[in-house]
Amino acid sequence: MKLGIKTIEKLTQGAIYFESREGYIYSYHYSKDQLEGFKREGFVDGWLERAHFHGGIFVRFITDATELCLTYKPSGFSSNQNTIDIYVDNNLHTSKHLDSSKKQALSCNFRHGVKEITIYLPFDCQLGLKSIEINGTYRSIKKKTKKILIIGDSITQGYGANISSCAYVNALERKTNLDIVAQGIGGYRFEPCDINKIEGYEPDGVISALGTNYYESHHKESGEYDYENSTSKYFERLSKLYSDKQILCITPLWRDDNVDMERLLYCIEVIKREASKYENITIVDGFDLVPHCKSCFDDNLHPNEYGSELYAQNLAGVIKELGIFD
Repeated sequence: MKLGIKTIEKLTQGAIYFESREGYIYSYHYSKDQLEGFKREGFVDGWLERAHFHGGIFVRFITDATELCLTYKPSGFSSNQNTIDIYVDNNLHTSKHLDSSKKQALSCNFRHGVKEITIYLPFDCQLGLKSIEINGTYRSIKKKTKKILIIGDSITQGYGANISSCAYVNALERKTNLDIVAQGIGGYRFEPCDINKIEGYEPDGVISALGTNYYESHHKESGEYDYENSTSKYFERLSKLYSDKQILCITPLWRDDNVDMERLLYCIEVIKREASKYENITIVDGFDLVPHCKSCFDDNLHPNEYGSELYAQNLAGVIKELGIFD
């Protein structure tokens, strides 16, 4: 049985916008309007490109097949941290590093019996899917009940996890009943002008995980990035736009990459001060979510696979304890 692009779109989760080109389906965790917004003058180079990548997007279905062949075409690489991963019943089965070939295929063999298949897309390149061929039947899986929007930076995008499926947003989805759209872009910061309602997508709650990017940040108009003012306006706008939603604010994680720790702690205090002004925002200290241990990080800044797993596990525990998205 061959699953074409229309079927693949129906089976895809974590995306809110799709585009078909030359026989391939492309999925995005940003809306068409948001992608257009990243083109405006003054935006940081690279944000538009990274907004086309696939952090947190996957294809999931139930099947009795014992063979699968996925045909795809990658493009627009930003780094070499790109894999396409296949999980069987929530366990990693196959992981393949991608190269820049125009057309590729990934084939797998599975055990007999009915099983859940999840295909995780790479977080740092664009991938078009052409078809999924299986030697059995399939059925779709009902999406999880709570729709959560995560707004974040490179950690939310997936940097540090050399296996795409191990990024904390994917691990969090596996550990919770949350249907997650993860809008993460490497280098992203508090940009109040970019926080708008997303046409066609209404989350039940929001997670904000920003604040560690403040070095070498500049506004074209003033020549410098006003961290305090941008942070203040960001939370004011976020709280107003989602006034009927619960918002979880995660402050920056611990890092040890020659960081100016005094500056980082100052930025965290600004976040706590501004976010605490709004009743629908709950603050979680990011320093409590990933151990302050270099073995948990890829580069002393981005959690590796182990650190991302702990991040997701601890965050899932906090969400459950708070009952914030019940």
